[in-house]
Amino acid sequence: MKKALSLVLALSLLLALSLPAAAEEGTEARLSAVTLAVKETLDLDTEAYSDFSGYPEENALAPHWYLEWYGDGGSLSVTAGEDGRILSYFRHDAAEYWDRGFRNPSFPEGGRDGA
Repeated sequence: MKKALSLVLALSLLLALSLPAAAEEGTEARLSAVTLAVKETLDLDTEAYSDFSGYPEENALAPHWYLEWYGDGGSLSVTAGEDGRILSYFRHDAAEYWDRGFRNPSFPEGGRDGA
């Protein structure tokens, strides 16, 4: 009896340890599918970015994905639905930011009334 119980416990432990790996593979496949759909929808060229990260936000109504490409030149952030539908899109270009970043704001010629 003890031997059979030990065997059942060992098999259930093995099964329990393999479930996270299977879930990880499922998440990776979902991430690949969403990323491909987003790239096609937005016609993205992500070669300029050196790194990528993506993770799901699971909820009961509509799971969505946060995707981010980033590198020395800036970053690109997209939030998308499971079907690849774009929910938000933001691109940050480091060169543009630094070019326009450190200027003192001022009113145009003609002063405040002209603005």
